Amino acid sequence: MFEKDGVVSAWIGNFSNEDELFSHVQKIYDQDGNSSSDFLSDFKLGWYDEDFSEANFIDLQDLRNSLAAHSYSDSFLSSLMSDLAGKDSFNSIYLIYDIDASALSSVAGRMKFLGVYGYTK
Repeated sequence: MFEKDGVVSAWIGNFSNEDELFSHVQKIYDQDGNSSSDFLSDFKLGWYDEDFSEANFIDLQDLRNSLAAHSYSDSFLSSLMSDLAGKDSFNSIYLIYDIDASALSSVAGRMKFLGVYGYTK
């Protein structure tokens, strides 16, 4: 399992609009309670609590402020900004808190794994 307290895993991607991003990451549940999404199919992450995830369509002209709107970003924003430096083919970010996805494939489907960052509440 990928659960680990105090870390946030981040993915970036490029989508036409916010609805397309949300459609990509939103879990759909069947009658047996099994969940699926395009994101889950791409990365084989398994179950995670979507209440501890955040998707954001980013304003690249105001990147720092767009990212600062995320929960606990004060504790990982500098590292995240460093990893994003020089990357320009994204307009969306997906964060999952208390998940360490560093062992997964870095690129699958429409999103690219960016990294794992420590955070404090």
